[in-house]
Amino acid sequence: MSLVAWKPESDWDEFFNQQSLLGPGFCPPEGFRENFANLPLVNVLERPEEFVITAEVPGMKREDVHVEVDRDALTIKGETQTVVEDENDRYHFKEIGHKNFERRFRLGKGVDGDAVKAKLENGQLTLTVPKKEEAKKKTVEIKIDS
Repeated sequence: MSLVAWKPESDWDEFFNQQSLLGPGFCPPEGFRENFANLPLVNVLERPEEFVITAEVPGMKREDVHVEVDRDALTIKGETQTVVEDENDRYHFKEIGHKNFERRFRLGKGVDGDAVKAKLENGQLTLTVPKKEEAKKKTVEIKIDS
């Protein structure tokens, strides 16, 4: 038995190269490895008519979150403001403060990026990405002649 050195960069690169969310490819945001702890957890659900992306953004308000579609990329950004501190404050631990994140998803040709809808409720951001008519699964029953 032998030990093999773990190379996180190459493992992550391989992971991202194998992913295919909402079309070919997944775009890890710049600084992904450094800011991994700040990234919201995300679910991507496919339904016959649409994709639904759900991201956990606890404590964020509507003005803290920005969603945009630019060509074939859907980007979710968030930033919370740092609390103003008193010069007499002396922290022993400071884990809560200024946070920002960016998640990006590449949209495939079968989705309508112009019709994305967003809803923020109870710390959960829900994005609805409708499929284009030609991308929706259609079932056609074929009659069998005797």
